[in-house]
Order: sequence, then C-alpha cells, then structure tokens
Amino acid sequence: ELAPTAGLIGLTINGSGCGGTEIVFDGSTATIKCTSSRQITWRDISFISSEVDDDQIAFTINQTGNPLRSWRFERCEFQAFYKCFAVTGTSMCSEFYFHDCKFLQCYWLMDNDNDQAFNWNFVNCDWENDSLTTSKDKTLAAVFNLKKGSFIRWTGGSFIIVGQMVYYNLTASGVFARTSHKVVFDGVRIELVDDGAGG
Repeated sequence: ELAPTAGLIGLTINGSGCGGTEIVFDGSTATIKCTSSRQITWRDISFISSEVDDDQIAFTINQTGNPLRSWRFERCEFQAFYKCFAVTGTSMCSEFYFHDCKFLQCYWLMDNDNDQAFNWNFVNCDWENDSLTTSKDKTLAAVFNLKKGSFIRWTGGSFIIVGQMVYYNLTASGVFARTSHKVVFDGVRIELVDDGAGG
C-alpha cells in the first residue's frame, strides 16, 4: 500500500530497466493500493503477474476525498495481468502519463468505474495480447473497459489485439461528466488478430 493515507507527493521509483528490475505479483491479493498521491513516477521497471487467471491487478485505485493525479510511467512493462489498473471511487484520478511502455499478454489495461478518471495519456506505448493464454473468454478481453467513460489519448505505438479495443458501458447507473467521453488515437498501428473462426 502506497502510504500514508493522506498521500505522497513527488516520489520517484527508479529501476535498472525492464527485465533488470522486476516487481512480481504472486496470488490474486497481490496489488499496489494507491490513495491521494501526486507526482509519482515509476521508471524502468517490469511489473509481472504470475498468472492472468489469478485475477491479479497491478494498481488498485479507489479514490475518494483528495484527488490522485500526475502519475508517470516511463519505460515500464506490464506482463500477464488480469487488470493493469482498476479505478473506482468518486474523486479525481487524472493526469496519468505513460511513455514507451509495453502491456504484454494482459486481459484488461484499464477497468474504470470512477466518475473522474480522465486525461490518461499514452505515448509510443504498445499493447500486445496476441499470445494471451487464459481460461477466461478472450472475446471479453479489452484494452479499456470503461463503465463510466474516460478521456484517453494514445499517440504512436501499436495495438495487437485479441478481444475488444475500447468498450463503453454507458448504460451503467451514475452521472457522467461530459468531458469524460473521449478516446483519441493518433498515429497508432492497429492489428486485429484472427480468432480462428473468421472473426
């Protein structure tokens, strides 16, 4: 748990490079819990889940009260997570920046059920789950599972996708901020993987 409860400001965690520094999650309860923190930077780190089917979540964010914002991930890698980010709560969770990151064989990148999770920015990042091995229904795998909408911008990089790229469940109850219904892709290579059944 990223403590204290009141939050941290200005913490930088430097690794020695993907494959050099690894944080390994073992078991479904393994997750990094975050609250109210700002200007947190993760750099040159591999986050590795032991198994997609363990329902492991890399970062669990349940934000109420003070906002959580201005996080950066630089040259980081996420491997085999059920969810890379699970975002809930009613307070702001915004200004997330991902630069030169990779998401490999993950089921969902972002599962958002937060009213104000917007301004998530991805630059030269890659999503590849073409070799995803799981007992879960692959057609339900999603880069983004957005129950309440988000503002997301992805510039450069690529998607090699099994499952859904973007899913909005705007039938869910709740009031959505009008600024939170936008996904922008600029210069992204998208490759849809044949599921073997002509789909």
